[in-house]
Amino acid sequence: MKDYKGEGIVEGIAIGKIFLYQRPAVGEFEQHVQDTAAELARLRRALQQAVEEMTLRCEKAQALYEKDQAAIFEAQKLMLEDQEFIGRIEESILHDKRTAVYAVLQTSEFYADVFLGMEDELMRSKSADIRDVSSLLVRCLSQGQTDHKLLSPGIVVADSLLPGDLLELGRENLLGLVVRHGSASSHLAVLATGMSLPLIVCPDLDIEPTLEGKTLAMDGGEGLIFIEPDSSTQTLLKEKAQELIYRKQVLASTGQKLCYQGRRIEVLANVGSIEDIRQALQAGCDGIGLFRTELSFLGRRHLPDEEELFEYYSQCLELMPDRPLVFRTLDIGSDKQIEGLPLPQEANPALGCRGIRFCLAHPDLFKMQLRALLRAAVKGQPALMFPMITSVEEVGRIKALLREAADQLKEAGLPYRDDLPLGLMIETPAAVVLAPELAREVSFLSIGSNDLAQYTLAADRENEALAAEFNDRHPAVMKMISFTVEAARQEGVGLSLCGELARDVEALPQLLQLGLTRLSVSPSRIISVKAKIRQLCD
Repeated sequence: MKDYKGEGIVEGIAIGKIFLYQRPAVGEFEQHVQDTAAELARLRRALQQAVEEMTLRCEKAQALYEKDQAAIFEAQKLMLEDQEFIGRIEESILHDKRTAVYAVLQTSEFYADVFLGMEDELMRSKSADIRDVSSLLVRCLSQGQTDHKLLSPGIVVADSLLPGDLLELGRENLLGLVVRHGSASSHLAVLATGMSLPLIVCPDLDIEPTLEGKTLAMDGGEGLIFIEPDSSTQTLLKEKAQELIYRKQVLASTGQKLCYQGRRIEVLANVGSIEDIRQALQAGCDGIGLFRTELSFLGRRHLPDEEELFEYYSQCLELMPDRPLVFRTLDIGSDKQIEGLPLPQEANPALGCRGIRFCLAHPDLFKMQLRALLRAAVKGQPALMFPMITSVEEVGRIKALLREAADQLKEAGLPYRDDLPLGLMIETPAAVVLAPELAREVSFLSIGSNDLAQYTLAADRENEALAAEFNDRHPAVMKMISFTVEAARQEGVGLSLCGELARDVEALPQLLQLGLTRLSVSPSRIISVKAKIRQLCD
């Protein structure tokens, strides 16, 4: 028996034969073409075929998945009609004389890199959808065919899986998924969660042809993988599977309201799109604790205008008529760059013009977003939250710009609301030290554990060489959280925790003991976090 420890993404036990999945390679292709008109025509024929195939995917998804999961493929279909995406491909063919295949791959890698370069896990996960769509388009250009339906019960092992790959495999014989690359906020995780399909991400797994057909046992909750497990290991996992079934039945029968030591505990969602909101609602979120508004600005050549943002924010609010929805204003800079607004290179962008510093340095852009948010606020009960605050003076400047935005709307005769709850992100040691003063300025605070740990420990969380140094449960980080909890309590304002720490079920007992009552996690983690809290409440 050989065992591995990975990251458990979707809880569950599975034992079965290994099916190795490998996505077909693109193969050899020309990079340049002389007849650009003919190449454009070839692209458009392939686009038409891709739309037809994506329509079939959507129909298949509707039969296989719940409505909110099937919406993933509807969103991918819209990408095939997106003028920014298709326009860049066409421009590459016309101006650079690239072949359609090369132009598609080049364009998809550009957009994928935009998202992969971001620190936030949910943002990075968007790259998989771009590659899924481009993979289909390249296949249509190459007239390739695929058929990877799983014909007998098994556990799929792969380097990575896209939503389209999962759709081709089918559900009937699929027992579990093990991939070397993936994340908890990926669409693969969302689909696997909706299907109650155990999923583990294990970068250390050695994927060799000899694995095909061997027996694999997996514990999706613990991230444990056993190749050719012995009988005692299989027996223990089967017993745990029965325990999981019982636990889920208890959770379902007692409703979603959770209390710990007499305090109501809420599990909110971190999202970046309408599609994410739908997934969070399907998972039973108590609201949206963090809506990342920067996604509407990224990966496009032209900035969105006020009307586009107003319509988008309005649609978001219409989905959440009776639950809180917190919009975080633009968190641009560092790992997130706007192509339509080039920023100067910085030697250390994590300590540069990012978050609220960027917004205050670009007041016209900031006020445009604020106007869109104030107008959309008539559709629901949103709150506004501002990132990377380090001083009370910044809060004063934010409020002044909010007043200016409201005055502009009043002068234009447009309906709006300017009585929205305001909140601040606590992501730096400076914000923690000033938490009592900051709390007096707003209605709520939200601790961003990822950046707070990074700045407290002076350790870049993306630096692999510092993996052992980055610990968001470090005593210093926990003391900062405790101080912020007390400041919020003393000033009588709301407080939430978002970031990787909020979804860490091993840290939950300590977090609840500190007095935290609102946790905001990715949609794919809502069920497991609620289940752990229920266990602690029992």
